[in-house]
Amino acid sequence: MQNANESYIPEDLCIAPEYHLAKNTYKELPAIKPDTLKSEYLDSLAEISAIQIFEDIPGIKKSRITIDSKNLLEIWEPIPDRVLLTEDLEFLKADNQRIEVVVEKLTWLGDSWLSSEILEKKIKIGTWGEVLNVLNEYNYLFDFIIIAYRFPKIVLETHNNEFNEPAEYWSMYPSCWNICLIKTRTFNGGYVGDDYNTPYKFNIEVWAGLPFFRNTKTGEPVRIENWC
Repeated sequence: MQNANESYIPEDLCIAPEYHLAKNTYKELPAIKPDTLKSEYLDSLAEISAIQIFEDIPGIKKSRITIDSKNLLEIWEPIPDRVLLTEDLEFLKADNQRIEVVVEKLTWLGDSWLSSEILEKKIKIGTWGEVLNVLNEYNYLFDFIIIAYRFPKIVLETHNNEFNEPAEYWSMYPSCWNICLIKTRTFNGGYVGDDYNTPYKFNIEVWAGLPFFRNTKTGEPVRIENWC
């Protein structure tokens, strides 16, 4: 049994392994111009990947995200506009066991939902095992996991009111962990996220509570169960 001074996520799970190519992360690479066409982007990425492979420049970096009041979670995640080297992908796969334990604990504790383009609607989940069952049903084998933390936010939005009419609401959203289950495909000697062979992906949202909505005209407060 954990005591009050312990973190929900054990400290050893929050510490990421060291990566031998990390020392090369900040070597100079060409920049990709913003708003380029996809074909131009891929041409530029091919040039970058060739340099990465020749210079052993990784396509991942270590990041830290909020996990609880005591610890930050260290994760390795892809760097935009780079490919993953073979070594990068092998390293991410080797770290999956640690990350899956973290995801298992988060999905059990929070208000957790599984989403995908292939699903009609989001699915309420209670365990990591339930997620794996859905993935098996669709023969979806992910290569690695990315976790991002979303801070609480207040935004002005339009929702249907009790009369099923559109109305403006101030929406207050709690903090959330967004968990992406990433598949990859080969590209020019490296790897990129697979948005070509696999037209869908799976994500998990773990919310720290339910959002709160207040009608801007009537002041009516609304809480929506199963709001996802």
